[in-house]
Amino acid sequence: MQFEYGIFGGKAGSHILTLLRRLRMPIVTTLHTILKNPDIDQRRVLEEVAALSDRLIVMSERGSEYLRDVYNVAMEKWI
Repeated sequence: MQFEYGIFGGKAGSHILTLLRRLRMPIVTTLHTILKNPDIDQRRVLEEVAALSDRLIVMSERGSEYLRDVYNVAMEKWI
């Protein structure tokens, strides 16, 4: 999946979570935007997308740092 906050609808793209929760296959997500100072909805959605994904593709070193430091996502998930 390609994740960007504005393309799925709902607060911070939250509509995609319904689909991800129902999938019964490995999910690999490319994260296009990883915010340093997310609002509560942006944080909640990205944390759940990360939790539901088997692997995460991160586009930049800075994004990797935010994923680790801001969202507390385990490095084992990153590609």
